[in-house]
Amino acid sequence: MYVIITIKKGVMLVTKIKCLTTLIENKLKIFENEVFFGIKSGNKISYKENEIIVTILLEDNKIIMKRKSLEYEIYLEFVEKNNSTSKYFLNNNNLWLPLDTFTDKILVDDSNIRIEYELTLESTPTQFLFEIKYEVVE
Repeated sequence: MYVIITIKKGVMLVTKIKCLTTLIENKLKIFENEVFFGIKSGNKISYKENEIIVTILLEDNKIIMKRKSLEYEIYLEFVEKNNSTSKYFLNNNNLWLPLDTFTDKILVDDSNIRIEYELTLESTPTQFLFEIKYEVVE
């Protein structure tokens, strides 16, 4: 299904998608091939992962991921083989914490995104694998 939204300077195509999502933390599966539904518009993917709203923005040389829940917001920036500083916001404490992010690998094609990365908060590194496969649904 395609929905056309009119914008001041043109037309934006919004597509409904089915997502198969995998998240592994330190080799422990948080979930694997979990099904969620969302939308894709240009280089942006948005979906709700249980109670977490996930937004992924694909840019020329990096990926930005935002994960938002009632308790926290996390802004992750991924550039392959590069260190960056991401942000972790605790809503209850109104506190921003810096997250050191090292992106090991990024793989992107027409319907798949795979990111292998490490987050460090207070000198404790945690390894992650995030993968999303998506397809257009009617």
